[in-house]
Formats: sequence, C-alpha cells, structure tokens
Amino acid sequence: MSRQESGNAWIDLFNEIQEEELEEEHGDTWQLHFNYSITNELAQEKRKEGWKVFEKASYGSFTCSKCSHFWNSAKICIVFHYRLRERAGRGQVLMRPFRQQCRECGSKTWCTPRFNDSEIEDILLILIAKIKKNCYHEVDPDEPTPTGPNTIPTTPHHKELCEACQQGICTKA
Repeated sequence: MSRQESGNAWIDLFNEIQEEELEEEHGDTWQLHFNYSITNELAQEKRKEGWKVFEKASYGSFTCSKCSHFWNSAKICIVFHYRLRERAGRGQVLMRPFRQQCRECGSKTWCTPRFNDSEIEDILLILIAKIKKNCYHEVDPDEPTPTGPNTIPTTPHHKELCEACQQGICTKA
C-alpha cells in the first residue's frame, strides 16, 4: 500500500522500509512518531505493554537559531521506543532525537539536529532489524551496520551543551 509523503524524511523513509520489511512479510503496519519527552527508561507498566527501547548515537548537524553558527556532531543521541500490538496488527515507534546548545553564542536555546538521508536510512535499517528480532523473533545474520564514514572529524563532546548528557543518558558521555 502506497502512502502519501509527509514531508518528513524520517517518517517517509520509515514508511517505505516498514512496508517492505514488516507489512509485506508479517502483515502488520507500523507508524513512526516523534515524542520529545521520551527517555531511554521504560516504566514497568510500559514493559508489560510490550514496549522496547533502542538507543543510537549518530552523526548529524546543528544550526543555532540565535547566531546561525553551524556545527557537526557524531554524538547525537536518538532514542526509540517501539512495540507491536499483535491483536491490532499494528506497531508503533516513538522517536526522540536529543538536542544540543550552541557553544559560540552561549544561548540556552536547544537546537534540533539534522541528518542526511543516508544516515537516516542506516539508523532505520538497524531499527527495523531490532523490531524483527524483538517483535517477530527473527535472527538476521546480516544485521545492517552503518555505512557512513568510519572517521568523522568533530569537536570534542561538550557534555554541558548536550541534552542527553544533562538527562544522564548520552551514549557518548
């Protein structure tokens, strides 16, 4: 089933991949939503409801809305919560990319990361492999691995400017 594009690269690419990898293979439809309040912790009742967590550090970029300073980071924390509601034939994924603050102007404004399409695809393929493993009990010997460059020059990680570090969950702290 072909869906109308949302204009959001994460959602559009997720829909495309899930159609082929989950919907066609298992008959379940999955949806991706952004949720800026989730963390890498799940309450016990959420675990009982079947929610799982996947956390990934990734490469992306930021632009300060106050001073227009641009920077790259290989330490952007992204958290996904996902679950399959078997009786409904639907799966749900909640996603939160963590933000950073600008070190140039000292603004306390949180900047939202941007990711290139190949990075988004790499992350989503790993997420789909996790869903297949944890929700459908599939073991994939060819589990996707990131295809981006091995060495990406970035400045040192500034914990005081990282939203994930401030919440105690940064994968690169």
